[in-house]
Amino acid sequence: MKNLHGLLAMRPDLGHHCKSLCFIFKEDPQPYDSRYETDEDSGEDGEGKRPQNYIEFPQTALLNDIYGLMANVRDFQVDVTDLTEKMPEISQALASMPRLTRLYIMGDVEYLPLVRQIATLPSESMLETLDISCTTAIECFQDEYEAQQATMLQELQSYAGTGPFTRLLTGFPLGPELLVPLVAWPKRLERLALQINSGITRYTPQNVPLQPILDTQKQSLTHLCIEGNYGPGLKGFDLRDFPRLEYLALTDSVFSHFDVFHDRRIAPELNARIFAPRLRSFLWVLPRGGTIRRPKIKDFFSDKHEERLRYVLQTALHLKEQSKNTGDWHFKRIWVQSSVMSPDPLGQEARRNFENDLRRIDALNDEFGPLGISVRHLPFAKSSTNGDNADGYGWWIG
Repeated sequence: MKNLHGLLAMRPDLGHHCKSLCFIFKEDPQPYDSRYETDEDSGEDGEGKRPQNYIEFPQTALLNDIYGLMANVRDFQVDVTDLTEKMPEISQALASMPRLTRLYIMGDVEYLPLVRQIATLPSESMLETLDISCTTAIECFQDEYEAQQATMLQELQSYAGTGPFTRLLTGFPLGPELLVPLVAWPKRLERLALQINSGITRYTPQNVPLQPILDTQKQSLTHLCIEGNYGPGLKGFDLRDFPRLEYLALTDSVFSHFDVFHDRRIAPELNARIFAPRLRSFLWVLPRGGTIRRPKIKDFFSDKHEERLRYVLQTALHLKEQSKNTGDWHFKRIWVQSSVMSPDPLGQEARRNFENDLRRIDALNDEFGPLGISVRHLPFAKSSTNGDNADGYGWWIG
């Protein structure tokens, strides 16, 4: 780190050209202790030989100097996955990067200290995207967390309407009650990606009501993505009075139209809940079978999927007919996304199945396209907003 600082000090032009910066904070699992070094271990300068895997944690002053030499950074990533200490100080980094548009935090973090640091950004900040979808809240696993919840809720509520960013990618790290003020934090949130994954929280978010969370930014949301396993499906939220929503992406379980409160019977009336007044495009992400390298696609687009899609298309046509007098109808397309990037690497039988499914989708497009709604297949994204997470759909939001 000292060498980097020295290089940037001698060649400030290098720092000026840096647009993307990723800091990975690590700790040596066996901290170096000079008390145990022998005379042979000591060099002429008196410093002992560090273990091969030793990584010296940089001093705050040194980091702040480095930040100050990188004023043109637009994409700042902070990885604290291997850090067991408290969340590192990044407020000086944020203050030193006036052109920053994207902040991505990954790892185990204390949410309140993190929010406090981001809250130091001025209202005129250029930050557009805050991605905390791959973080785990340390507070949730502390014994005193239950007692702290009221204090945390009160403080998070105090930030409502102050955040400069317009795009948020997040999970349920603090539970649904605290997620409401977190989503309400931005002054004007336009794009929201929610990841419902109980593996990164002490809560089970599969059955929580999503409506209070979504309603905090109802007037400004234009893009919404909800992924994961969600028991209530469309029973858990209604988007019909979201005036600006244009693009919607849902994974299969979130898009479920089964009435969980009445023996899971099919409730076609739930389909209308996705049709916000200005909705233009809907992305339906079908469940993954197998793994990315060895996918199972025998049942990628089955009879039940086709039937499900027909319910939605028929609902859309019915609503379109109702809007004839007002002319206020914007819905144009449905994307169906598979879990496979391309059929090329698949076996011969799997490739035939996949291509047959694509033809079924094309047939739906031939049927409903002339009526004003196209149906297309969208290959699985090769990359996502959070980089390494190939399972994420945040790329559609970010």
